[in-house]
Amino acid sequence: MNLKSTVKNTVYMYVLTVAKIIFPLLTLPYLTRVLSLEGYAVVSYIRACMTYINVIVDFGFLYSSTKNVIEYSNEVKKIDLEISQVTGTKIILGLFSLTTITLLGFNLPILKENFFYAFLSTVGCILTGLLPDYLYRALGYMHLLTNRFVMVKVISTLLTFFIIRGDSDILWIPILDIIGAILAFSITLAQIHKMGFHIIPSQLFHGVIKKLKESWDFFVSSAAPTAYGAFNTVMIGAMLSESDVAYWSLVYNVIAAGLNLYSPLMNGIYPYMVKQKSWKLIRKILVLFVPPIVVALFITFIWAEPIMVLVGGKKYSTAAVYLKLLLPVLLFAFPSMLFGFPTLGATNHIHSVLISTVVSAILHIVLLCVTAFTGFFTLSVVCLIRCFTELLNMIIKCIFLIKYRKDFAQ
Repeated sequence: MNLKSTVKNTVYMYVLTVAKIIFPLLTLPYLTRVLSLEGYAVVSYIRACMTYINVIVDFGFLYSSTKNVIEYSNEVKKIDLEISQVTGTKIILGLFSLTTITLLGFNLPILKENFFYAFLSTVGCILTGLLPDYLYRALGYMHLLTNRFVMVKVISTLLTFFIIRGDSDILWIPILDIIGAILAFSITLAQIHKMGFHIIPSQLFHGVIKKLKESWDFFVSSAAPTAYGAFNTVMIGAMLSESDVAYWSLVYNVIAAGLNLYSPLMNGIYPYMVKQKSWKLIRKILVLFVPPIVVALFITFIWAEPIMVLVGGKKYSTAAVYLKLLLPVLLFAFPSMLFGFPTLGATNHIHSVLISTVVSAILHIVLLCVTAFTGFFTLSVVCLIRCFTELLNMIIKCIFLIKYRKDFAQ
């Protein structure tokens, strides 16, 4: 993939990411207004649990399989085998996830009370996880992925406005997700067939252990930050009130929207960096993007309360203080993400990314547990811990980057 193709792919990734931000922002204010605080807390809590399911089913294949397909280039048979074996592995991981949620449903009160909602949400996550998005990324077909996503989301968003009117309609949320996933999967099968690739049924469950081992480092590196991010919601649900869960979830949705804006850039340059390993490109990106990020965070800090009222309504205005406390995460996360897969990962130092994320995740979870047991667990403390561990993650990656600086082209 040359630089021109990389830029084109990155542009489509940004279009996709903006769409991923816009559609939830269309439904989020609606849901926070038609659902009670308790109803929105249930939706947010189970979505946090689904974050774990997403990570398990994907298992880092978004990166490992992207890398494999790039290396296979035009070898159709090898790409067919990759698609087939990864799909089979994901099916097994999906069944494991469904079994886990079912067992947890007998023990966790909020899941037990909303078991059917959690079960359907898990099915939707598994179906979405089976989509071979890594293929589009590796081959530069992001326009197809973007078009598919936008079409499906337009349909599901309109149905959300028409169907969901209150807490009694809450079960329709995962049902709409399942409908969207089935539609997306049908479109994807047609597209990969048109590209000349096929899923080989006899190879679906061959090489499962090999694929899991191959993607393990990518899985842990991507799972650690996601896991401890969702762990916040789980801990808040266990230690604080449902209102606190709703406040945290809404605030973190705003932060996540900002973080999502970084992902297309990181994903877009990854295939290019795998081949070119250009330190010059990384330097240019830092100079170009960090100053605007600082300005945007300053403006957000000033307008925090109006933003929360706009997104969630007046009942969420008091959550503005938590948004202000979490803003440093957006500053630290940009270089942290840039120095991860696109740089260290692209130069075969994935273990360094693994170390930084795992150390940060473990410390994050330990600090949450310590504050919980000592009686200092509050939303403000959770925000400060989240900022500190993101800073630590960035610092550790910087240290590894200095250590392996010689592995980059100028």
